[in-house]
Amino acid sequence: MNELNQETLRALVDVTNKLVLEVARLRRDVARLHGRIARSEGEMPINDEVPGYEELRFWTLQDALNGLATARRGVIAAQEQLGKSENLLNQIASQSISREEMRPHLKGSK
Repeated sequence: MNELNQETLRALVDVTNKLVLEVARLRRDVARLHGRIARSEGEMPINDEVPGYEELRFWTLQDALNGLATARRGVIAAQEQLGKSENLLNQIASQSISREEMRPHLKGSK
């Protein structure tokens, strides 16, 4: 492999490593957000652990391509989880109680 290809491969591998770590962070953040919403609605929170992402390191072109596929699956999983969170928020919004209805239950309200 010539020097230009080696540099390109190194750049691709480096970007892939960064992308996979960012996707792992995104999935943890989305899971944490969903967990906060779900707990307030009495549902079980989704596990926010993303197994193995931090241990992944890519060195070859095949590793980088596999890493891109892993990142893609992670983004899709985050999208699905955000959809679940959105559904919960929509349920909460549709069941909202007006301030006037809550006034007797609030501290200091007369």
